[in-house]
Amino acid sequence: MNQDPSKASPEAAAVFPGTYRPSFWIVVAAAAFIAAAVFAVTLRTETFLKDPESVLHLSLLSHGKHVPRIFGQEFMSFTGGRYRPLPYALLALVRTFVAADDLLFWNVWLLVFHVLNALLVYGVARRFTKRSEGALLALGVFLLHPVASAFGNQINLFPYVLGGSFYLGSLLCYLHYARSRRAAWYVVGLLLFACGLLSSHAVLTLLLLIVLYEIFYERTGVFRIIRRLLPFGLVALLLGYCYLTFHPHLVFYEYPPPPPAKALRYWTYSFAAGGADAVFALARGWPTSVPVSGLVGGMYKTWNLAAVALVLLLWLATSVRGLLKKRWLAVGTFLLLLSVLPRFSSTENLTPDYGSWTYRYLPLMGFALLVGALVDRLLEAHSRRLRQLTVAAASVLVVLYGGLLVVANVRSRTPESYWRYVLEKDPESEIACAKLGKIYLDRDNEEEAKKYLFSRVLRAIRRSSLALARYYTRKGDLLAAAIHLQVAYREVEFGLKHRELPLIAAEMMCNARAFDFAEQHLGNVLSADPYNTTALKRLGEILAVKGYLPAAVGYLRAVSEIDPGDTENARRLEVIERRLNYPESFPVPEKMTPPDRGWLGYAMREPAEKKTRDDIVRLADARPDDPVIQLVASIFLSERGLHKRALETVDRALAILPVYPFARTTKSYVAYNAGKVALAVKTLEEMPDVTPRDARSLLYFATTRLRAKEYPTAIAATCAALRGDPNKPQTHGVLAGLLVREGRFGEALFHYTRALDQPRKKLGHVHNGLGYVLMRLGELDKAIVHYRESIAIDPKQPRVYRNLTTALMHKGWFGKAIGALEEALKAIPDDASFQCDLALLLACAPRAELRNGERAVRLAEAVSRKTKPMTAQVRSLTSLPPPTPRPAGSTPRSKPPLRPHASHDREATRNSPRASSEGSACTAITGPSACPCPVPLHPPMNDASPRCHAGKRKPLRTGSVRRGLCSLASLRWRIELLHPSSAEVAKDPQRAGAQEQQRGRLGNRV
Repeated sequence: MNQDPSKASPEAAAVFPGTYRPSFWIVVAAAAFIAAAVFAVTLRTETFLKDPESVLHLSLLSHGKHVPRIFGQEFMSFTGGRYRPLPYALLALVRTFVAADDLLFWNVWLLVFHVLNALLVYGVARRFTKRSEGALLALGVFLLHPVASAFGNQINLFPYVLGGSFYLGSLLCYLHYARSRRAAWYVVGLLLFACGLLSSHAVLTLLLLIVLYEIFYERTGVFRIIRRLLPFGLVALLLGYCYLTFHPHLVFYEYPPPPPAKALRYWTYSFAAGGADAVFALARGWPTSVPVSGLVGGMYKTWNLAAVALVLLLWLATSVRGLLKKRWLAVGTFLLLLSVLPRFSSTENLTPDYGSWTYRYLPLMGFALLVGALVDRLLEAHSRRLRQLTVAAASVLVVLYGGLLVVANVRSRTPESYWRYVLEKDPESEIACAKLGKIYLDRDNEEEAKKYLFSRVLRAIRRSSLALARYYTRKGDLLAAAIHLQVAYREVEFGLKHRELPLIAAEMMCNARAFDFAEQHLGNVLSADPYNTTALKRLGEILAVKGYLPAAVGYLRAVSEIDPGDTENARRLEVIERRLNYPESFPVPEKMTPPDRGWLGYAMREPAEKKTRDDIVRLADARPDDPVIQLVASIFLSERGLHKRALETVDRALAILPVYPFARTTKSYVAYNAGKVALAVKTLEEMPDVTPRDARSLLYFATTRLRAKEYPTAIAATCAALRGDPNKPQTHGVLAGLLVREGRFGEALFHYTRALDQPRKKLGHVHNGLGYVLMRLGELDKAIVHYRESIAIDPKQPRVYRNLTTALMHKGWFGKAIGALEEALKAIPDDASFQCDLALLLACAPRAELRNGERAVRLAEAVSRKTKPMTAQVRSLTSLPPPTPRPAGSTPRSKPPLRPHASHDREATRNSPRASSEGSACTAITGPSACPCPVPLHPPMNDASPRCHAGKRKPLRTGSVRRGLCSLASLRWRIELLHPSSAEVAKDPQRAGAQEQQRGRLGNRV
């Protein structure tokens, strides 16, 4: 424990009376007064409370009767995919009595919880020291830090604030129990811990913090620690089950991809990036509206994360040593670093912003305790000058933080000033650009709005496109609105599906008087969120316009049941009910004119007609400052053959949005169509600073170019995608397939191996592609292993069975090849090509014990019966009698080998060095020229081909089967020759001798 201040040096006692303890109520009053003074400018601000994205506008938070639904897993769609129902349930209970637009109440509500957390920080600090200066400093740092500007004003961050209250409350109760052994403190702490787990995942780290405290600070025995913490562990396991199993339905909510499979390296880098970000950001007092680090991957280029991780681990080791010496400096350190760790785990927190600044509230508590403990330690020094400097530095720090907090609060008074402040601190903030653009669009200042909506630093313009689509819809420019909606559909956004975009599309359809299509979009919204009152009210209005008044009344009554306090809906419902009861008092609805058919098809994401394309090109000429319209017009110009004009149009868009991935890929597409392959590849290779989100767009473009057989641009796009997300297996698989197409098997082998090194899920097609490459490189044993792996993952892949059969025959394992074909027929019984291959292998196998002529004929006849319609020639060939024995003394005439279809000869000539690796089951035995195969040759199929990416396989052509079945007579002749009956041999010895000579000749060819 720290040194007793009463026993300090006389100089220390003279300067700092360590025995002085201010009254707790004096501390409460002082904290409340300071907080009220600092936050006075924001007590009536509407910047966050009236924002459309405010949680107070959620329909399920409008009344306390929705609390059971809030505790269900479907509500996780509105909480970022996290199970934290308790804060929202509390808000719903309060919303029963308080309106969502009561600005003063909700701002005071957030401020009260923030002051409560500051007092809890003070209480935790006082449990470790008898000196009040360090505890008061910790309170001041936490209360006045600039991070508090966000958590004291933004209602959407209330779960983090409430989770911090439960975290510190449970810790403080446990510390009281550890000192007094009173069971009441233990029970209250356990209840607060359970409530904290229902509010924030980071509360799980409290268990680890208590374990470290018991082991190193209290020196408690192992069995006593287990006995004390067993209830906490059981509660954590129970609610941890909810964390792992509760997920919103994947149809309505989409999580981002999980982290790489190399967990140790990922967690090390994540811990280093998160810890460094939290320490330096909190120490410098950066404004909370700035996501400094963003995702963990964004710090790879600026930090040597291995060195940072080593420093943090040494810091933790030093903190453990401090705990052993009863120094509570380590408590703040552990709270700071441990609370960061869950936020960087995609296992516990499957959200794309797990490195965001919104998670700095708990680290701020640890930072405040760390500063307080450091000052408390320095005040124990014997040097009077050092103590004076410590007090001066601490005072300056608190005043500096308070000044930054006041500045942040003043800038938060209006939405425009706040988002300008954010943009000053983070010029690449997409949210700030979109918010400022919306503000100017609401003022009808389109020119000023586009400066922010199309900022040069933007990499994604989904928010900008949606804002302009809403604006153009309100102005009646439906074609421009449809173009922006189409571009917004292209960008992937994780989270709740069918949220804002279908609502804007429905509004656009309503303005176009296409009410049926508006109902379709609103139905998509309600399928994901049945309690969306905005969609329900809009649907009721549409039904009322169409004359379906009873149905409209039903929807509006449903809105009243969900949100009883919606007065606007009550007035609308009253009007429609009056119209339903007294129709003669209302005018007859006007006749509706349907919209243009071409525009409607384009708005519903169908291929644009020629008239619509011409209208878009003319619109691009009229609005050169809109890069989205320029990009779409350039695509249509390129498809019409106007390549020079298309390049000029796309260059105008690229000058406005130089780092936008869609602009880069569009220019690559236009350049390739113009015959400038080098320019197309260069455009993608020069793409600067590719991010993981850019990688998704580039990969989509690469797959489309692959289907169009534009391999150079596809390879360039895939390489650019790998620069943004080097650990994505799908990207490595696509690039490997493209390299196989180009004959670069060594590079393809590397990328297939990298794809399997990141086993986020079972990738059967990657195993098949790797087996194909290994087979081409001559490593048949490894290829067979990967083919088996692919079949184990997905047993219904015809191409894998063919590749496996070919590899087995190259090894000379014809028995295993027959077994592979039989396994294929069990998995895919209706595939005629497998029956043909098995029939020929059974007829022409080099070893007699593997041949089965009767079964081969049955399989061939089964294929012939499946081939409809059958010609008379094929029907007669299936019932040919055995060959007639020739008279004695005549020279037996051997049947000439039947040449296959001409395409076989071309295939064998073109691929002569590897002809045997691309044949069917019998090609490896008899050679292409003598192959009686009744089906075309089956080259080893790789999933990298365009047809595989499109999810299609070239079907077996009926004409090829009918032509091939002409060789069924040859098959019967070979079977009769190789398998003569014993009765016929005994009856005609001369025929037996002739057949023996023929078998010898046929065996030589085999």
